[in-house]
Amino acid sequence: MTFPASEIVAVFGGADGALHGVVATPRFGLRHPCGIVLDGGGEHWLVTGHERGFMRITTADLSAAVVAPEPRWWGHSHSALL
Repeated sequence: MTFPASEIVAVFGGADGALHGVVATPRFGLRHPCGIVLDGGGEHWLVTGHERGFMRITTADLSAAVVAPEPRWWGHSHSALL
């Protein structure tokens, strides 16, 4: 779940609803996370920012990495994986 104003992504378990982790997005160049989608293989969450950035979070251990720190889309609150 994204929290744009707090600039975090919180990961909750689908089975138990427990909070499994929180990723602060600014250190990865992602401002105001809004769009999130699971990749086709189920290995990464792909997250876009409202103002800038694109990152991924590994589902197994919640490690995060920058995909593109520069602005790609502006003002989007959704993502789609093609």
